[in-house]
Amino acid sequence: VIDGNDPYGGFKQLGSADLFEIFIGDLNYCVEHSKLEPGKFDSPGSFLYPSQGASLALLGKMYLHQKSYGQAYEYLKRVVDSGAYALEMSPDASLAKDSKELIWGLLAGSGSQQESYEDVLKGNAYVPFITYTEVLLSASECAYRSGNSGEALNYLNRVRRARNLPLASEADFIEFLRSTWQSELKGFGSYFAFLRRNDLAIGQLNIEGYQQLLPIPQRDIDSNPKLVQNPGWKKKDE
Repeated sequence: VIDGNDPYGGFKQLGSADLFEIFIGDLNYCVEHSKLEPGKFDSPGSFLYPSQGASLALLGKMYLHQKSYGQAYEYLKRVVDSGAYALEMSPDASLAKDSKELIWGLLAGSGSQQESYEDVLKGNAYVPFITYTEVLLSASECAYRSGNSGEALNYLNRVRRARNLPLASEADFIEFLRSTWQSELKGFGSYFAFLRRNDLAIGQLNIEGYQQLLPIPQRDIDSNPKLVQNPGWKKKDE
């Protein structure tokens, strides 16, 4: 957040709760001033103007990370019920030109984000930010955590059916959801967050507890001594 009175670059560090409130307000504004329709990503700048579907999905993701499952589900269900998007037969197909699944993305080769997604591009047209697969799996997680196992299983099996995977059952539901998220969204940037909020990251990734919160880049701390590093992370020379 910009602070004109701050001598160190004009920025002030905020906590997650403060940032959450800012982003929620901005995204609700976007929902009110955009249409619910498939996005168009045919120019480098088009990703800056997401559709209503992208804003709704982002709101759903934010509330999901807060474990506010009921509120997250309301936003995600609006995307699902809109009929504006459809599953493709594979992760690669979801990133191809004219994909019916991509809700928000970036034209491949049009920005620095490409390096972060190099494992999933492999000649595909788009860098993924949000896909319909993620929306359905997120809705499944919300329904399950809210006690509606029937709807949770329905959303999960929509994805598994489209990708020709054996249908999931209520037994070991979270493991079915985890394995689907891992295989169908591998490299899309959302699997770590799923593991963390479901208390699976430490066991699945063999990491320490503090590593569930990513470090602030050291170059940013060096440029502004008012920034405080996240707990557990230290300089390499310490």
